[in-house]
Amino acid sequence: ERALFNHVLASIDPSDGSTCYMVPVGRGARREYADMQKSFTCCVGSGMESHALHALGLYYEGGDRLWVNLYAPSTADWTAAGVRLEMRTDFPEGETARLELRAAQPKPFTLLLRRPAWAGEGFAVSVNGEPVKDLPAPPAYVELQRTWKDGDTVAVVLPKSLRLEATPDNARRAAILWGPLVLAGDLGPEPERGSRQPMPEAPALLAAERPRSEWLKPSADEPGVFRTHGVGRDRDVDLVPFYRLHRRSSTAYWDLYTPAEWEKKSAEIAAERERQRQLERRTVAFVQPGEMQPERDFNQQGEETSVVRVLGRPGRRGTRWFSFDMPV
Repeated sequence: ERALFNHVLASIDPSDGSTCYMVPVGRGARREYADMQKSFTCCVGSGMESHALHALGLYYEGGDRLWVNLYAPSTADWTAAGVRLEMRTDFPEGETARLELRAAQPKPFTLLLRRPAWAGEGFAVSVNGEPVKDLPAPPAYVELQRTWKDGDTVAVVLPKSLRLEATPDNARRAAILWGPLVLAGDLGPEPERGSRQPMPEAPALLAAERPRSEWLKPSADEPGVFRTHGVGRDRDVDLVPFYRLHRRSSTAYWDLYTPAEWEKKSAEIAAERERQRQLERRTVAFVQPGEMQPERDFNQQGEETSVVRVLGRPGRRGTRWFSFDMPV
């Protein structure tokens, strides 16, 4: 899944500094936060360290060429050339970046500005207010070769458009991106840990083969926030940049259907529910491993065994054995 993937040390809650041990991006998932006062794992330390490494790769230099790879607020001293650069942007919500150069004396070199694949129509570069023509198609670098002087400025416009990025094995399951940002569906507050409250399910979207502008609308007063309109089954949802969602249930991937496909899928879901209902009618007893009261009711015992919980689902693991007493 190229748009987004499960990964460690990806996020810190800005409200209290809690670091994510793991950031699931499935459908109806929540982040796993580590309590740094009780569980300071190696991933917690790496999570903090990763934020100190954001500056790596912003710029590269070689000979008389300087590459600008990421448009992040930053300064760079290109000592070999006697040049200092300062980058200012209004990202991630905005679409503009401005680079100002300082040099003790005029310096000829080539400045290469990255045009990412997501920056399509409307991408623009200007030097001291003069537009640069014949820009290369993305993904590419815009090469600006000239003698640079103190106070020269370069302005870049990187428009963000909405697009879908499907999983490699299923064209009907996709992430929704706004420029480089993955938009996650806000499914509401995460359930209390240890409770039996199930994780909320992500609605299917009856939006396959429809223009995105018809069913995905931007918020009038919150940049980067969008909402589905009339396509969610059984509800529409807000979509927010994934990095903003803390302590919330979310989904980064969506199942897309046409109305006819959904009608067929609905029949399959109804048949599965009926199968489950019949199974429950024939069930003599059921115990959920990892749930305290059911395990007590069925006399759970064991050696070297412990409760686990993954993506809100309880279970039990053991290095020796565990058992339950079940009626027959």
